[in-house]
Amino acid sequence: MCHFISGLIEKDFAINELNTIGKLYGINFSVCENSFVQSQLKPSEIYLIKTNKHCDCGTELGFLNRLKKKEDSGENKLSQLRKKGWSEAKIERWLNDKSNKQPFDPLGKKYPDLENWNSFIQTLFAQTKIKKFGLLLHWYRGDVFSERIKIKERIELIVDQLDISELLKIQEDGFYLIKRF
Repeated sequence: MCHFISGLIEKDFAINELNTIGKLYGINFSVCENSFVQSQLKPSEIYLIKTNKHCDCGTELGFLNRLKKKEDSGENKLSQLRKKGWSEAKIERWLNDKSNKQPFDPLGKKYPDLENWNSFIQTLFAQTKIKKFGLLLHWYRGDVFSERIKIKERIELIVDQLDISELLKIQEDGFYLIKRF
């Protein structure tokens, strides 16, 4: 269906303060009443959903992981070509053509979406007293309020360590918890 970005904050931090900073970056959150996800969080944490008029498909968050999955599916592609009746010689030519193309350097590219997220998070921590902000990327098959997301792991990052390369590596269904120290 679609990618959506969700998050979390501690109960002692006002969501309107989060959204005041977010407004500068086109980012807004509201409380997400998903009891399945909330049951996996600490009692002091509030689950949020990024609110906008559309999904977050095409987000650059976690782009390297999606790129890796695409590359890992290369054997499937070869199998599909064989099933279509391609000869080994034709497959070899196709692979040679593909390998002669300019290699893609994901770290040499500009990522305006990630720069926006990084600036938002850096400003959030610089201008408020927030102690923890979490990000979760999930491919939804159903409704955001009823999807049964199993959180794979909680990954903690210090805000000073956060940069574009970290945001590129976000894995789906892992809660990335950004903290002051």
